[in-house]
Amino acid sequence: MEMSSIITANKKVSTKFLAVVFGYMFIGLLITAAAALGFAGFVVLNPALSDGSYSLTDLGTTVVLGVGIASIIAAWIDSFVISIISARTGKAPWIGFVLYAVFLGFAISLIFLAGVDFVTIGEAFGLTALCFGIMFLIGYFSPVDLSPFAFVAFALMVGLILVSLFFFVYYLLLLGSGAWAAADQSLFLFDYIVSIVIIVIAMLITGYDANRMGQMVEKGVTNRNIALFCAFSLYCDFITLFVNILYVLLIAKNRR
Repeated sequence: MEMSSIITANKKVSTKFLAVVFGYMFIGLLITAAAALGFAGFVVLNPALSDGSYSLTDLGTTVVLGVGIASIIAAWIDSFVISIISARTGKAPWIGFVLYAVFLGFAISLIFLAGVDFVTIGEAFGLTALCFGIMFLIGYFSPVDLSPFAFVAFALMVGLILVSLFFFVYYLLLLGSGAWAAADQSLFLFDYIVSIVIIVIAMLITGYDANRMGQMVEKGVTNRNIALFCAFSLYCDFITLFVNILYVLLIAKNRR
């Protein structure tokens, strides 16, 4: 009877911890969506940035690209600051998480401003949820340590960087020789392959993050700081999957 009570208590702790983690993650995604739609709406409704047909003016294009690039840089800086603060204090900063979600929202607003239809966005979101959910379940309920997933993901990332450097030189040589059609075809293939590899990397990391969460629950490490840290990791995994799956869908539809 005592053993069954302990098992029941552990299940309650696990369920509560998962609810908090996914609650925080949902808040982050909601902030990102609100920032993306809010900034896109501001640009479209501003006569100085968009004309009556919802096309960007020259000033609007400059502002949108500037905000997008600045937001991506700010998000990278914010992620490093969050890591440093967490390492020094042992706490996951809420403000840093919120700012990161806002910055990514501004960057993702370029998807709406580029005219991507909501059907394609919905398809990408559905596929992302499916891939994310499968890898999370595999990682969380796996009885073995999935640290090799992180090692494989790191190896793929290093390989991707090296291949990118090689392709950059090859692409410049094609442009220098005047082979514009071959250069464009090579760029298409490279973008497609890179997106697929990044999707695989994000799925592996999702499985690893979920596995690490399961280990924390077994050890009883389930405070709110840990929950926020886990939510931030899963949030980043989800966004990475979504952006790259959307890009692959756009490439496939544009090449038909």
